[in-house]
Amino acid sequence: MDDPAQTPTLNQDQTVVPPAPTEPVQPEPIPPEPTIPETPIPAATPPAPEPESQPQPEQPSAPVPEAPGPETPNLAGPPEPQPEPIVQPAPQVPPELSPAPVVPESAPTINIEPVTPPAPIVPSIPVPPVETPPVISSKPEVPQPEPQTPSQPPIPPEQRMSTAELLESRRREFQGQIDQALKTEQDQRRVLANQARAKQKSDRLDKIMQSVQTHGPVSNQDVRDLLHVSQSTATDYLKSLVGRGMLKVEGAGNQQKYH
Repeated sequence: MDDPAQTPTLNQDQTVVPPAPTEPVQPEPIPPEPTIPETPIPAATPPAPEPESQPQPEQPSAPVPEAPGPETPNLAGPPEPQPEPIVQPAPQVPPELSPAPVVPESAPTINIEPVTPPAPIVPSIPVPPVETPPVISSKPEVPQPEPQTPSQPPIPPEQRMSTAELLESRRREFQGQIDQALKTEQDQRRVLANQARAKQKSDRLDKIMQSVQTHGPVSNQDVRDLLHVSQSTATDYLKSLVGRGMLKVEGAGNQQKYH
């Protein structure tokens, strides 16, 4: 049985009126089913973006077959079946990986020692002193004599010295020791000086004797030039040699010669 919508109708003039084209009915796109995550999303994780629905591509409209005339047989045959719209599957969103559960760190154990309550303070009750009766001994106490310290004999008035006198005596004693030391030192210096002078005189006398033995008889002027001494000192040296018997004098006045 033919479709009444595709059967041509005839009017009074026997004119074939083609049927009005019918628009193909487009199937409504099936909305993608929302995916529910298998694991609960923690509050800190941002919500997963919802998948966007992709627009379905438009299907080309099926060609409308022309209705044959009354005299033209229908050679097209039965109408071709319209292709069914291809519904693309919604993209599957992979389930988000849930973060590993955070294990809270164990809090450090705190040992709390039990607090012992303080002992109640008991007010002290003053105890009245107990008076003991004095013990009366039958024997009377005999006072013992105190030991007497030996007293020093009194110092006679003539031996008593004031502080000033004591200091003066000490000063005199020290001064005497200093004077004795200085005197001893002066004597030693005097002895040393005499020894030095004697040695010097002996050396000069030896020079005079060496000059007499080398150059013959000498005069006072020769001794002065040899020893660089005064006239009196040269005379003393020559007289000393004559007195010892080491030299002999000849002549008188300035013409004296010693040999």
